[in-house]
Amino acid sequence: MLLEMVVDVPDCLDMVSDWRPKSYQEHFRDSGFSDKNLAIRAYDHVPSCFLTPFEQTVECLNHEIRSTIAHAASHADTAKANRFREEMTDKLMALKSLIDAAGAIIHGSASGLEQDQVDALFDD
Repeated sequence: MLLEMVVDVPDCLDMVSDWRPKSYQEHFRDSGFSDKNLAIRAYDHVPSCFLTPFEQTVECLNHEIRSTIAHAASHADTAKANRFREEMTDKLMALKSLIDAAGAIIHGSASGLEQDQVDALFDD
């Protein structure tokens, strides 16, 4: 993840700033996954009990990634190096938790996070 590099190499921020979210279908369309067409077609048949929490988790993840990029952009030059590293490390750990939650939904072992659980990941 390019965001992880920003912690040690703030100059990478320019590359990270260009990040834009992709839909599930776009992700697979642009991937090298051998069964990507099957994955794209299957998405339209996912039961809502899985699809809704997955989409909510991805929406939250996208929001938090944008927020983390904005935080890095506004603090990379002004924050003390150790403080910036700590803040970014905390934010990256929270993002990884959301990625894990999305993965758990995909694999059928979770139903998503409640908003208070997401908020707790990003509490300062």
